[in-house]
Amino acid sequence: MAALVAQQVDADGLKPVFAAATALGDTMPCDGHTALFVVNGSGAGRTITIASQAVARPGLVVDDLEVVIPAGESWLILPDPVGFANENGQAEITYSAVATTTVAAVRI
Repeated sequence: MAALVAQQVDADGLKPVFAAATALGDTMPCDGHTALFVVNGSGAGRTITIASQAVARPGLVVDDLEVVIPAGESWLILPDPVGFANENGQAEITYSAVATTTVAAVRI
């Protein structure tokens, strides 16, 4: 997994620097202020999965967060630190496919 470093939005704005999504997945800070910016340059949809880190109780299913990004669209995803931050405060992200998919962690 590659670690995405959060890029801070300030008063002057931010032109994010994007990285190619990695086949083994990525991590990013999961602090309630950092969003995953996904650009799907493909002609097909992409499913972005953020692994649940919540501890389930008997009878309670805690699902991963799955977001489908339609072909050619760009989306921001803001995972809740309660349930999606691992023991290191990171969100663990995987992708249904990575060709022409770029990502950036953006702190708002």
